[in-house]
Amino acid sequence: MEEGGSALLRVPGVRHKKQDGTLHLTSSEIGWSEESSGLVQISFPYHLIKCQRVSAESSSKVQLQLILHNGASYNFHFTGDSARQERNQVKELLQRLLSGHAVANSELQAKSSLLRRDSSLHQLYKDLVGRGIITPEEFWANRLNKEQDGKSGEKQLSGLPSAFLVWYGMEGISTHMHT
Repeated sequence: MEEGGSALLRVPGVRHKKQDGTLHLTSSEIGWSEESSGLVQISFPYHLIKCQRVSAESSSKVQLQLILHNGASYNFHFTGDSARQERNQVKELLQRLLSGHAVANSELQAKSSLLRRDSSLHQLYKDLVGRGIITPEEFWANRLNKEQDGKSGEKQLSGLPSAFLVWYGMEGISTHMHT
């Protein structure tokens, strides 16, 4: 868990993979620490979460499942005396926090979609960002500036067709039409 994140909710008695622990929600990320060691075993920012699912109210197990954009999922089993109430409290807070990060999610999806559609842009991204030459923020800021320049309202004039060549020679201008 990050040092600067303000703690919003701490719920002990939450199992993950049959290990007892505590679920932590801060202003920027969610985490789970194992009870025996106290070490944070799971931690990720909210913008990585695609959706959350909860077990049915009639279910004997009170669970919360988080599914990330990369396909990974994490299941948490609430075991305390007021498990259902605690799970619902986490679900509602998480819902509010996720809606606050929805803009980041949609922006991330738009960038991923653009990279999937444009293979040369994807290669450029891998070359520059993957090698640490520039940061992802610099790459996308530069890309947005280029897109805004292209949408400035000025239309680019068409050039001459490639079939129309002009030769400048000593005697003057000679034109050749190629078909």
